Amino acid sequence: MRIFAGMMYHVCTMPIESDTICLGKDDYSACLVFLAIAAWKVNVRILAYAIMSNHVHVIINGDSPLEFFEAFKQKLTRYLAKQGRAAILSKWSCGSPITITSEYQARNEIAYVIRNPYVARTDVNPLAYYWCSGFLYFNPFLSLIPSVSADSMSLRHKRDLSHSREGELPSGLTFIGDTVNPASFVDIPAVEKLFGSHRQFCTSVFRNIEAQIETAGRLGETATIPDEEILQIAFRLSREEFGEVRYADLTTDQRLALAKKLKYKYHSS
Repeated sequence: MRIFAGMMYHVCTMPIESDTICLGKDDYSACLVFLAIAAWKVNVRILAYAIMSNHVHVIINGDSPLEFFEAFKQKLTRYLAKQGRAAILSKWSCGSPITITSEYQARNEIAYVIRNPYVARTDVNPLAYYWCSGFLYFNPFLSLIPSVSADSMSLRHKRDLSHSREGELPSGLTFIGDTVNPASFVDIPAVEKLFGSHRQFCTSVFRNIEAQIETAGRLGETATIPDEEILQIAFRLSREEFGEVRYADLTTDQRLALAKKLKYKYHSS
């Protein structure tokens, strides 16, 4: 049985190396509400997201990935223009969104998105980072977070939160303080059904390194593998390639062969 009707896409932008889009909490909060508004305008469902300081990743279910990105970029451009920073986005695009053709690929792409902040920053727990959707799935505490419906807010408040004169916010959207609650616009049940269990979800995010490399290749990126994971890969490859020889007992030629494989397949230093 198919979990998703319609197409799925991985919408992502190349990092803006020379500048930063999100300078702090206000910018991240604005990006998050703009994702919700763009999805509502274009009628797509957001399955996962990761907002980084200079790029974004979003997995959507729907038929208009480029329209979704343009709606998001338009809102963000207007927001940054008020701060005199709109020029940052002059060359910002999502290229060709990656078409997701199977539920196997969908699991891998979602895991890749959730890992993105974790591999880029040493201070991020991907299952407890608000600007990435990793904390939303299989989380029994979500329903305990107090939030307020946008439907009950004054027009002035809606204008402030949406950063628009019209104050347009999707019906059903909720806020925790002045930050949108992502549980009100991310399709959590569909993603949980896709992974099936807490264990499968965590395994996909933290242990399926081969899938991370495969996904990075589709995106034209280099997979980033933290040192701790590279060490575990080295131990595993040592056993697979050279039998039960201890890693410390490898010969010079064996170490060289292992180093080459780690460099060219796993991009280790």
